[in-house]
Amino acid sequence: MAASTSKILRALGHNTKMLDAFCELVAAEKPNRELINWVVEHAKNDAALPINDANLTAFRQGYFSRWQKRRDTLDRIREQTAAAQRLVRESKEGGQSLPQAVALQATAVVAEALESFEPEQLKALLATDPKKFFPLVESIKSLSHADLGYQEYKTRVQFTKMKVKDKLKELEKAIKANPYDDKHSQAIQVLLKEIDAL
Repeated sequence: MAASTSKILRALGHNTKMLDAFCELVAAEKPNRELINWVVEHAKNDAALPINDANLTAFRQGYFSRWQKRRDTLDRIREQTAAAQRLVRESKEGGQSLPQAVALQATAVVAEALESFEPEQLKALLATDPKKFFPLVESIKSLSHADLGYQEYKTRVQFTKMKVKDKLKELEKAIKANPYDDKHSQAIQVLLKEIDAL
């Protein structure tokens, strides 16, 4: 059976908290009779009852399998979050580029989330609470804007560095040609302004 027509999903009313609790029991390898009794006891939709062994097998192969993958993904995200916290500490201590490190970490988290994306789960979530979709879209949008802003900043800094290097070369040539010319101090002032603009 497909996840959207699973009798257990329907019996538990597609309630995420109830499904998580039931999946924990399945993960703990409780006997089928105990699992069936649990569903009957917590059923939100009696029309989906009775539940049998075949329904449990279909649930294990469908929703439960995806739930396990999602739980594994969440564990990896927790590990990545801990790594990001270490990265922040190390960046502060070592004077590294924190925005770039954070952007790379966020990209890894989003990539992992997209890798395990299940359209069926999104449809079920939207059916129960459509408002949850918009924060996800806003998060992805803000990551894109943050990365774009960082790339623009990086490009601007590289361009300014090139301009400063070119002016330094001109100044060096001018000093060699005429060491006492007043234009040298003007060129130095221009370079200082360029550096301040960084």
